[in-house]
Order: sequence, then C-alpha cells, then structure tokens
Amino acid sequence: MFGNKDYNRKLLGRIRTMERTEREQTSDSNKALRTLRTAMLAGAAAIALYALQFSAISQKTAVASVGLMVAGAFLLMGGVLGFIFGIPRTLQQESGGAIKVGASDSLGAGYLANTNLEQISDWLTKMLVGVGLTQLTAMPSHLREVTSYIAEGIGGGRDASIFALSVLLYFSIIGFLFGYLWTRLFLAGAFRQADQTALGTLSARMEQANRDIEEIKKQTKLDAEAQNLVDRQLNPSFELPPAPQPELDEAIAAASPEAKAKIFYQTWKVRGENWRNNKQLMEKTIPIFRALVKSDPDGRYHMNHGQLGFALKDKVTPEWENALTELSCAIDIRGGNKEEGWRYYEFNRAICRINLDEDFRSNQASAPPVRKAIVADLKEAIAHDFTDLVSANENIQAWMQLNQVSMEDMVA
Repeated sequence: MFGNKDYNRKLLGRIRTMERTEREQTSDSNKALRTLRTAMLAGAAAIALYALQFSAISQKTAVASVGLMVAGAFLLMGGVLGFIFGIPRTLQQESGGAIKVGASDSLGAGYLANTNLEQISDWLTKMLVGVGLTQLTAMPSHLREVTSYIAEGIGGGRDASIFALSVLLYFSIIGFLFGYLWTRLFLAGAFRQADQTALGTLSARMEQANRDIEEIKKQTKLDAEAQNLVDRQLNPSFELPPAPQPELDEAIAAASPEAKAKIFYQTWKVRGENWRNNKQLMEKTIPIFRALVKSDPDGRYHMNHGQLGFALKDKVTPEWENALTELSCAIDIRGGNKEEGWRYYEFNRAICRINLDEDFRSNQASAPPVRKAIVADLKEAIAHDFTDLVSANENIQAWMQLNQVSMEDMVA
C-alpha cells in the first residue's frame, strides 16, 4: 500500500554503486582542480609582473588592483557559466523500467526530486548558446570595446589592450572550467546524498505507517471479538450460548480502552434497567463486570467493582459476601470523591453487612464492631441525600429498630 520494498533496495544499491564509482574518479578530478588553482595563481602573478613596469608606486598599485579585480570578475563570470552548464540531471523516469527517485508505485506517482534548478540551467544554457551563435559575427567588435575600456585602467596603449584581452580570455576560461568541474564533481554527490536521505526518511515513514496500520487492524479485530462475546453474553441464543468466563476475560483484556468503555456502559445500562424486574437478564452482566475488573489489574476504575457489587447483591440468590468485597474495593479506589451518586456504594454495603450479620438474623443486636461499620455507612448515605432510600428499606429499618438507632443518631 505504501511502497515497494524490493524497488527501494534496488534503488539504494544503485545509488551506492554510483557513489563508489564517484569516489574512484574523485582523485583525478581533485588533481584537475588543483591544476586550475595553480593556473589562477599564475595569472595573478602575471598581473603583478605587468604592474612592475610602471615607475610610480601609486601607478603600480592601481594597475595591479584593477587587473586583479578584472581578473576576479571574469573568473567569477566564467565560474557561474561553468556551474550552469555543469548542473547534473536527476536520473528519473515516469515509466518503462527506469528507476524513480523515491518510491510509492502503488500510489500512482513515485517520489521525484525537485528539478527546478536543472530546468533553469537547461533554459539558460540554450539561451546563452543561441544568443552566442546569433552574435558570433559581432563578437570581435564587442571584445575590442571591452578590452579598450579595461586597458584605460591598466595604463592604456596597445600593450594594455592586448594584456586586457589576455586577462579576459584567460580567467574566463579558467573560471568556466573550474566552475564546471567543481559542479560535476561535488554538486552531483550532494544531490545524490540529499535524495538518498529523503528516500531513507520516506521509507522509514512508510514502514512505520505500515506497522501502525497493522496494529490498528489488529486492535480493531480484537475490539470486534470482545464486543461480539459481550453481545453473545447479554443476548444468548440456542446456537450461541453465553460465552465462557475465561474466553470473556481474555477478549476484554485485549480490547482497547475505548472498547472497554463502550462495553462497560452497555452492560451498566442492562443492569440498571433490569435489576428489579428481570433479574435473570441482570445476572448475565456479572461475568462481563468480572472480566472488566480482571482487565484492570492496577485498580484504576472503581465503577467496575461497584457495578459488580450491585449485580451480586441484586441476584435472585444474593452473594452478600462477594458483593461486600466488591463494594469495599470500589470505595477504596474511589477514595474521597464527593461526586454525587457514588455514595450508593456505602448504602448498598450497609445492606450487605446487615444481611451478613448473624446476630441480626437471630433477631439480636449486632456486635459493636459490626454496628459501628453499619452506622458509618448509613451516616455517609444520609449525608448525601439518601435519607428516603434508608427510610424505605425494610431491612435497614428493622436493623435500626433492633439496635436502637434512630435517624437523628445518623444525622448527628
């Protein structure tokens, strides 16, 4: 989807071969550059010798300065022309077996190097050659005008004109050769290294994108499997019985946080809508809440434990001990959170403690530790506007009467 790996390897191999060939040619090219630099120094020395023929020091200095500046100007002009003529072309082709600079064949267009500089070079080269050919007959007269103008700055006379023409041609040619050779030697390597770096970065990004996409696909599949098992648990059929607890545990543990949140709220809704009138359906939420609790080994989410505690308490045959354990765990995780609604934990834990109290079942007052724990839970519930629930619960009212606890005691 994001590129051809075999193609990328072939391209990088070809680039490395070109680099080895270039390194083998570098030594001879460097010798040529050194020769040209020596020729530049020789030309500068010739200008200095020409200036020595004048008697006055000021005139010697002026002629040497003008000569060196003119030489530098023509050297720079020749170098620029050499650079323009020497800009390398990027090896790239739209189709038909040649390599592309970069890769993404499956996207329909490969990565191609920016060739604006090459196009400008090609345009200027053709323009300069064309203009030069059209002005070829007028070239001698133009040269005479330029050399006469320069000759005035280096002493004047016939000798000065000849020397000026020599400086013009000498340094222009050397500059052109130096600029052309330097461009061919170093600029092609710089372009190639830039393209290789871009290709390597692009390839790395493609590989990372592939890994990310595979991970997303894998996680999506795991989320779908978990959701299917939850739906199967909440809506069993003859063909698909409820999911086994180990299978449910494994699937929910592998689900993403977003999928777990969706499963939790779906299961919470089923429990909340059916705990009074359809306890059999409500009990089907218990394995899901157990799996959610198991998928949170660090104990970060109190609601998993709280909902499991409610479901265990509200079963046809309540599991008071397990419900008490889960509600206590939810309270510990919740901590001092004062958000409205979470004090249902204390209210329901008080009901669990009352139903687990052997003394209460024997119609006797509870032992002091048990009584203290139940009163603490009821006080917490009443303090958060659950007074009506406390007053409406028959077990709580019977326990309060047996233990001589009044509503006023709860508020105190």
